[in-house]
Amino acid sequence: MKNMVKGILIGIIALACCIIIYSLKETVYNCESLKISTKNAYSIIENIKTGEQIKVNGRIISFDIGDLNGDNMEEVGFVYKKCLSRKTMVEILTLSTNPKLIYSGDLTDVRPWKIVFGDVTGDGVKEIALGFVKETPFHPVAMKRCFFYNIDFNNQKLIPVFRPSRFTRPLIDYYIWDMDGDGISEVLVLEDMNHGNYIIGAYKWMGFGFVLDSESRQFAEKGTFNKGDSEISFNGKILEYQEGKIVIGGEL
Repeated sequence: MKNMVKGILIGIIALACCIIIYSLKETVYNCESLKISTKNAYSIIENIKTGEQIKVNGRIISFDIGDLNGDNMEEVGFVYKKCLSRKTMVEILTLSTNPKLIYSGDLTDVRPWKIVFGDVTGDGVKEIALGFVKETPFHPVAMKRCFFYNIDFNNQKLIPVFRPSRFTRPLIDYYIWDMDGDGISEVLVLEDMNHGNYIIGAYKWMGFGFVLDSESRQFAEKGTFNKGDSEISFNGKILEYQEGKIVIGGEL
């Protein structure tokens, strides 16, 4: 009996130690105006310009910044997993001296995994591109999706712009960037070719929906998009638009 109790106590202590170590693991993201320190228990968003800090009760897994309403003041949007629960939240805050919560939603049911800002419709207002894992009425399979919204600042709610069932091929990752320099951003989509290869497609808004405007060569390595000061890259290789194609690291 004593050995059993001792074993249980050792197990509890070991579990507690694992939880503490897990909660202390830290990842730091730096961008032009923000520093985000995220742990498994909480995250800190620091406005580099003002020194203002915002504590988030969970681990941020995706974020973006941008002016969502044309008032020359930036907002920050982020997806985070709440500490000690299975909830996944999406929140958007102003980056003013006194940060204001614009939107907060528990979107656990649709498993949000990414948030990106960008003007894809060309109306001068940046859309919010949210990545979900869910079914759709016309494609009833749980897969990664990318839905587009505007935000109602007064009523603090998301307004759907377009929620496509899918792009040309299964979506792995996405980003928003003006590849052809026309002032309107395209949706860059990392797509699975279903035979061990991948491709990047650039989708352009055509009034109500997207069309495939250009695409890259096929490649074997899965990776992620990364935004620089004036360029977009994939796996460390600069993406460019040349002769109607997406060029990766200078290679057509």
